[in-house]
Amino acid sequence: MILRKPYALFIKYFKLLHVIMAAFISFTLYRSFVLYRFFDAYSIDYRSAVSSFNGGRLGLLNYIFVFIVLILTGIFLAVSIYKNKPKKAYIYNLILYIGVFVLYYLSSDALFNIQNVILDIKVSKAFRDISLIVVIFQVLSFIMTVVRATGFDIKQFDFGTDLQQMDISTQDNEEFEVAVEFNKDKIIRDLKRNLRNLKYFYFEHRFIINTVLIIAVLAISASVYFSVGNSAIRYSEGDTFTADSATINVKDSYILNSSINGDNLVSVKGDNAGAIVLIRFQAKGYKVNQTFNTGIVTLNIGNFSYSENVNHAVELYDLGTAYVNQKLTDEFKTYTLAFEIPDALSKKKMVLSYKGTFGEKTVLVSLKPADLRKQGELFEKRLTETIDFSDSILGSSSLMIDKYEIDNKFKFDYKFCYGKDKCIDSHEFITPTATGNYFKTLMRISGKIIIDKNNNIKDIYDLRTLLNNYGTIVYKVNDVAYSQKIDSEELKTNNSKTDDYFIEIPYDVKEAKEISLILKIRNQSYKYVLK
Repeated sequence: MILRKPYALFIKYFKLLHVIMAAFISFTLYRSFVLYRFFDAYSIDYRSAVSSFNGGRLGLLNYIFVFIVLILTGIFLAVSIYKNKPKKAYIYNLILYIGVFVLYYLSSDALFNIQNVILDIKVSKAFRDISLIVVIFQVLSFIMTVVRATGFDIKQFDFGTDLQQMDISTQDNEEFEVAVEFNKDKIIRDLKRNLRNLKYFYFEHRFIINTVLIIAVLAISASVYFSVGNSAIRYSEGDTFTADSATINVKDSYILNSSINGDNLVSVKGDNAGAIVLIRFQAKGYKVNQTFNTGIVTLNIGNFSYSENVNHAVELYDLGTAYVNQKLTDEFKTYTLAFEIPDALSKKKMVLSYKGTFGEKTVLVSLKPADLRKQGELFEKRLTETIDFSDSILGSSSLMIDKYEIDNKFKFDYKFCYGKDKCIDSHEFITPTATGNYFKTLMRISGKIIIDKNNNIKDIYDLRTLLNNYGTIVYKVNDVAYSQKIDSEELKTNNSKTDDYFIEIPYDVKEAKEISLILKIRNQSYKYVLK
């Protein structure tokens, strides 16, 4: 087999190869600049940056071009070492483009799901600053490569445009014969000789080799650090943990598809049928104006990952307050996050993921969501009995009604004082409002209601708001059943004191032989028989 030493070939096409390398460097320089511009815009306003995001994604071509630059740099470095020529520029290029590869590798993970996941501001600024530094160094690399491609300042480089200055001898282009045969002793001798030569080569060029090895070790260490360092810690619902510098506790999780009024929020039929997974969690922080970065939160089902849907969380206000960048305090407050998923996955194992960033471990919370789409049993109580809502989303809330009255108005007596020790007997009335599309009367209810404050369910704080959100009055007049959704205005005395509640109901309830209050709280139903 006849082979030819390659040195003369590389020296002969020295300029052309540098032109090719300059072209690849210019492309990687452009991509690095696009990366810098994106993270710079993202650090200022992530919404506008993401909406205009079309060129920041790092594809396979970017890595191929970086590898080509590294290969050409390695070739020129080897030729420079062999011909004893200046090699600092190639060492610079080698170190730089190993760094460029590491930057592309780390940032590509951040860009993978940028449309759905919000990066921490510290992460985006770090990528912005590193990208800017890389761009500056790549500009210098491009200039040096163009200098060698054009032959400018060739005396300092001493590679020359004249082949004679390259000290090309016949030995650089000579043919040599390779004999293919197998000789065990010769192989062992050659191996030992090569090991000795390798040892001599290392000691002669140990600076360059050590530099390359250090860069490689740092790159591998960074990769291991970001993969192992971000390994996951597993928790269950009810466990307290730290994520994004906040203390979090996932209290409950639910699967549903409709609002409190029964309106479907997602498709319920066909291949596009969906479901909503709602997470109710408590959070507190320790910094001034601290918020919780929901961009690091995803719902994982098998190999699928879903980001939060703020609109659904807002629509499901009866389950809690949607988290929309509220400031965290040093006390626990309850919020909700919502995720839309395909209905086909609603029975699969679900895990809530708080993705760790830059050394923080990823937190995985195993979920056991209650399916609010399935109708529960009907609980029935009578006067003086207590309804326990613990089987519903109301948690430890409860209701007990002692007695009730129905009338068109209620009179309250009080003392009206117009001076010191000068008071007269007076009275005031509570009557129904004139709003609505049916004639009204009043129901006066005496009893005790407890609302579980830990659930932080929006706009439910007393009996009236509980009935307005979930209540329907069912009654019979002349053996005909009627029902009316309760929608009562707030009615209370101005001068008298009373703990009773006044609920507006249809006028003909006064003639009813049977009266019940039905509370339908998502999938659970409660019936309070009054008469």
